[in-house]
Amino acid sequence: MGQLTIITMNCLGLPVPIPGLRHRLQTLGRTLAASGTDVACLQEVGRWRHVPLLRHSETTWQHVLALDYPYAPKGGLIMLSHVPVLDMEYIPFQERGGMVSLHTPERLQGKGVLRAVLDAGDRQVVLLNTHLAANYSARWSFTNPYARVERAQLRELAAVVQAVPADTLVVVAGDLNVPRRSWLYHEFLQSTGLYDPLSESREPTYRPLPGLPARAAQALDHVLVRPTPDRAIIAHAELCFGEPVYLDHGQLGYLSDHLGVRLTLTWSTARMLDKRNSSVGPSVTPSMPDPDGAGIKDGG
Repeated sequence: MGQLTIITMNCLGLPVPIPGLRHRLQTLGRTLAASGTDVACLQEVGRWRHVPLLRHSETTWQHVLALDYPYAPKGGLIMLSHVPVLDMEYIPFQERGGMVSLHTPERLQGKGVLRAVLDAGDRQVVLLNTHLAANYSARWSFTNPYARVERAQLRELAAVVQAVPADTLVVVAGDLNVPRRSWLYHEFLQSTGLYDPLSESREPTYRPLPGLPARAAQALDHVLVRPTPDRAIIAHAELCFGEPVYLDHGQLGYLSDHLGVRLTLTWSTARMLDKRNSSVGPSVTPSMPDPDGAGIKDGG
């Protein structure tokens, strides 16, 4: 059986003064290194000096993927991987909001998609790490101006997914700033053939900071899977890093204002399929949420 584990996490590393930021990122880096995951997709990495804090261990993460940019990784995006990386590309969004608006800082970040091709043993996996424009109103109606920017970016992201050959496994990971079950979410899944292993979860992944409306507490962070037609994929997803921990300076706190999302993909090897002499259609077997929504059970 082949397997790949991915964590996505918005680390709240904005390039502004944040109390205890260094200690929090050091703790997050240590936690990621001990998590046993294969790849970490991180967003809001606001300074280059944050990268070694998040990497924590060169032994754990042999590969650090980011695009060179002034002051910080472009788009605030990095990937940490101990899986061999065959290729990397950064695709900037053409739509980045108004020149003079609340989106101005995001325009300066050069938001986009960090695309990597991973060698997962018997197959290649295309992993897309992204962070879409924020919706500062926390409203996602058809006419909302922030939602319109997000829709345009989702269409650009969909084009990146659609350009990947159908026989290649695709994973989209990141802070989409679009709630699960919203019309934007459903439109994006329908246009790409992606599947959400946490589609039944109602738990928010964002914990609004003081001063933000309570309605902003939504499931905004996602790991989405596009299966391949040659073999079945078992996708197990769960939320992580949601509880307060003791940070490096000894105070109790959260690792971020976002929860992490951990995805484990398992698939049959080609040899096993040949031995069974069977043809497996495109399928993803999801993990099923607990009835009380508090945890995740393995599926398949």
